Parts: sequence; C-alpha cells; structure tokens
Amino acid sequence: MIRWDYLEDIAEAKRREWDGAGPIRFVLIDQPLEAELCEALADFSRIRAKFEKPLLKRHKHVRGKSGSPSPDNMTDLQRRFFAEVNGARFLALVRRITGIDPLYADPALNGGGLHQIRTGGYLNVHTDFNFDPETGRNRRLNLLLYLNKDWDRAWGGDIELWDAALDRPFFSAAPEMNRMLLFETTETSFHGHPTPLATPPWITRKSLAVYYYSDWPADVSPRKHTGYQLTRAQWAALIGQVGDLVSADRVEEDGAVATLRLRWQTADIRLAYRTLMGLRSARLEREDVWEAPDGTVSLDRPGTG
Repeated sequence: MIRWDYLEDIAEAKRREWDGAGPIRFVLIDQPLEAELCEALADFSRIRAKFEKPLLKRHKHVRGKSGSPSPDNMTDLQRRFFAEVNGARFLALVRRITGIDPLYADPALNGGGLHQIRTGGYLNVHTDFNFDPETGRNRRLNLLLYLNKDWDRAWGGDIELWDAALDRPFFSAAPEMNRMLLFETTETSFHGHPTPLATPPWITRKSLAVYYYSDWPADVSPRKHTGYQLTRAQWAALIGQVGDLVSADRVEEDGAVATLRLRWQTADIRLAYRTLMGLRSARLEREDVWEAPDGTVSLDRPGTG
C-alpha cells in the first residue's frame, strides 16, 4: 500500500523542508500510497449511518463532523493502512523526517481513525490535546491522509495551518486524494478549516488520522482538552452580527440571540457584546478608535471563551 521506495527516496529532502518550515514544522507529501488503492480506501460505507446524523457537540466549534477509531467500522484495506502507518518501518521513516526520537505509535487511534465532514460542516481552528490517556506520553505529531477524488477547491475544506496570532493561515492545501500532511503538535499548532464546506450534499470531506507520541519535553505540560479558537476574521464577523442586533434594538430578543447561538459559543457572544460596548464608549472619547464592524475591527484580538 505505502510507496516505500518513493518515501525513503524523498525522506532527506522532506527533512530539510521540516527543519525549514514555520511557525510550526510540517511537510506535505503527495501520492504516498499506491494510487489504485485510494478509491477503495475512501469507502466509508460501514459507518455511513453514523455520518447521516449530526455530531452532537455542546460547543459550536465543530459542525457536521463524525468519525470512528474502531476497527469494526473499517474495511480490511483501512485496517491495513493503519497497521502500516503504525508499524516499525513507517515510524522509522517519520523519525528520519522529523528527527524526533524516540517516537511511539498509537494503535488505539485515540482521537484518530476515519474522519468525515458533511456539507455545511466546519472545524474551527484549534490545537489538539497533547497526551495519550492510556500511556501518558506526549502527543507529538499529527498525520492526516486525505481521500477526496476530483475535489473542487471552490468547495472550501482546505486544511489550514495558522500563525499564533490567528490573523491568517500561513499554509493551506486542498484535501485532495492521496495527499498526506505531517505536522507537529504544540501549544501553538493551530489548524482546521473554519469556513463551512460548500460541497454538493452527496460529497463529504474524508480523511484518515493518526497521531504519534514521544517522551515529554521538559518545557511542556499535559493538556487534555482541544483548544478551539476564533480567528480574527471570525471575531470581526461575530462583533458585526452582535452590532446588527444592537443597532436594531434586538439584543433582548431571545430568538435573535438564539440564532447567533446556532453558530457561536454563548461566552463568545457575550465577549463580543462587551467588546462592542467598550468600543462604542471609546468612540465618545476618540473618534479614531471605533470602526463599524464590517469585517475589520480596530482592536487587538479578544481572548476566547
């Protein structure tokens, strides 16, 4: 399944890319698998019923996403893929590219496995939990394989890596068939695709996910939760929407705020309102402080809820 000769031939070049990448280290590898197997690998029919139901999350940072780490929900070919990328030969290749040693596989696929996002779905920018709940090791690397044939980039769904200020993605790539992304897991390894998918309803965004672990670096502490964040553009959009309610004197209407809660966290809505009120008060003091929330806001990015 894995194109071993090809990957081992490019390993040194990918190591140089890894060392030169930033703000977080990553490499993109196209065609890492035998092409004739990829369409079969994208068969998610065993869990189709699961994907037809909404993912029930208490927060609004994820929509339309589901998945399974269970071998029972995988085809034989999918089980073979995970066995190979968790095997000794592939780990040796990853160590060679990243220089991280020791490096440990995760056959249990905690947080990994088959992932799929439906039309209208999104995954807000985030950093991942950083430890293995079973072994206690440090989660060090993400490996994502995309399996989307004839992907139209106009649909969105690019995998984006963001800078720590969340001003912009410093890297993005379409989730095309047989494309693999390897990147490090750190406190600032922000990634996701925050723009809702615009695919036809019968097309979903499919990927396979694997995580690798290491011993703990001296300066890193365990963090068990995924750290979702709003980007600067999302904050501007939210403040603009809250501003529309304020201007229409609809802030006290339960239905109006409930509509915002379909997309945004309640804590973020409250923070946006406080920010808006603070800016309007500041405008009374200095005319240049406030700009209408039309997609740009003249303030530092607020903290997130």
